[in-house]
Amino acid sequence: MNEKKFEVHPRAKNMAAALLSYRPDFTDLIPSIFPEAKFHFHRHPNGAFYHGVIIDEKTGVIRKVFRGTDGDNVIGKAQAWLANINIITGADGIVNGCQNIVEDFIKRYGCYYSDAKQSIDIGHSQGTICSKIDTLFTAEQYSNIDVSIFETYADFPAGDERFLARVQIQEQAGRMFGTRYTVRGDPAGAKEMRNPHNPLLDGEDIGVKGDIPDVLGPHATSLLGLFAHSPRAFCFAKMWEEIRKKEIGDTVDIEYLQSLSWILWRCKN
Repeated sequence: MNEKKFEVHPRAKNMAAALLSYRPDFTDLIPSIFPEAKFHFHRHPNGAFYHGVIIDEKTGVIRKVFRGTDGDNVIGKAQAWLANINIITGADGIVNGCQNIVEDFIKRYGCYYSDAKQSIDIGHSQGTICSKIDTLFTAEQYSNIDVSIFETYADFPAGDERFLARVQIQEQAGRMFGTRYTVRGDPAGAKEMRNPHNPLLDGEDIGVKGDIPDVLGPHATSLLGLFAHSPRAFCFAKMWEEIRKKEIGDTVDIEYLQSLSWILWRCKN
C-alpha cells in the first residue's frame, strides 16, 4: 500500500499511534495516520524513552503518545526497564518510575497544551501508565482543556487508592475519562496486578475496561501470554473481533480491517 495515499480508519487511528510508536521511522508514518497534523517527538539521549505530541489545530485536539518499554540500544533498554521496576507509589499514590517520565514530558511539551481544547493520551504497555498519569495531571492543571481522555492498550495500573481518589474527582467534574483495552490472556490484565492490598503493586484500575478476544486460547502459557501483550497480538485480536461479527449476522467493516492489516504489517514487534 502507498503510505501517502492510504488513510487509516478513524476507529484505528489512536491504536495505530500507540502500536507504531515502536518503529524507528514512526514520525514518517504519522502523516498516514493523522494527515495535516503537526507533531513534535523526542527521544531520550540514550534512547530509553520516546514520546511526543500530535496536534490538530482545526479541532483543537492534542494527542500525547507514549511508547512502551523499548530502548533504542542496550543502555536505553536498561533504563526503560528501570522505570518499570520503580513501581513503588509515592505519597501521591502514583507509580514513581513513570511519574518521572510524565514530569519530563510536561516540561518538554507543556507549551503545546495551552492552545488545546481536548487532550487524548495514548500508550501501549509502559505507555499506558504514563498516559493515565498525564491525563490526570492535564485535567488538574489545564483549565483551557475541556476534557482529558486516555485510550490505552495492554494496560497496567498507574497507582493506588490515592491516585484513584484524585481521578474520581476529575471524573465527577466531567474533566477526564478513558478506556483501557487488554487482550484476554495478557499478563498485564492479571488480577495480581490489580490488588490494592499488595504493598508493592498497589494496583487500582481507572477507566472503562475494554476486553478484546484472546487469540491464543483460554489456557495460554506464560510465554504465549507475553505474546498476547505484544502489538502484533493486539492487531490480530482486533481483526478477529471484527471478523466474528459475521457469526451474529453483523456487517464487517472492510475499511477498518484494512487499517488493522496495515498496522499489523507495520508493527515492529
